[in-house]
Amino acid sequence: MHKTSSIQPYTILDKNDTTGNPIGYIDLRYLTMSQVSTAFEAVKETKSLILDLRGYTKGTGYRVAQHLTQKRITSCTSINHFVVATCLGDNLEPNLNQSYQTITPDGSLYYSGRIVGLIDNSSIGPAEITCLFLKSCRPDIQFVGVPTVGALGDITNIILPGNVEVGFVGLAYVPQDGSKPSQISPDILVQETLTGLWEEKDEILERAIILLQSPH
Repeated sequence: MHKTSSIQPYTILDKNDTTGNPIGYIDLRYLTMSQVSTAFEAVKETKSLILDLRGYTKGTGYRVAQHLTQKRITSCTSINHFVVATCLGDNLEPNLNQSYQTITPDGSLYYSGRIVGLIDNSSIGPAEITCLFLKSCRPDIQFVGVPTVGALGDITNIILPGNVEVGFVGLAYVPQDGSKPSQISPDILVQETLTGLWEEKDEILERAIILLQSPH
């Protein structure tokens, strides 16, 4: 079993590995914006890297992706649906605003090693958007785990009369190929088992490590 720390969001797994293939690990659930450059500095000598995208990440996807490209990349399209009330509000006109999400290289440190992303049914919102960014910058990335939630957008909250709060997706992200936003599907499906849960194993992480230790 490979344990990771929820306090230090980046580390090198198996530091005593004798195969000459140490694996970097960055947990985007806990990685903050100010830690991104430090995290890549810590893993820059590794030949492969695991990015943990399980759960709700802290919006660092863009900054992480900047370390994974050497050229300017148009990753996806953001679509903002909104309604504008005209005159006295008797006519409601739907409006659509589209913009392109472009990723520019960090310029200071480019990570060229092999990359695997961990996903599961807790990967939602910013984690899924990060997957789009990563796939655009590094088409060779492999995702391991189970399909994500399928909520590629930002939440808009409004208060209705009676102090009723309603939330909906007001901004959706569409892959650059124009396909319909949906779940991020794994390249390698790994279903956690009851035995693994009982033994407190991280079966998704362990499968990713086996993958990276095998020939490319």
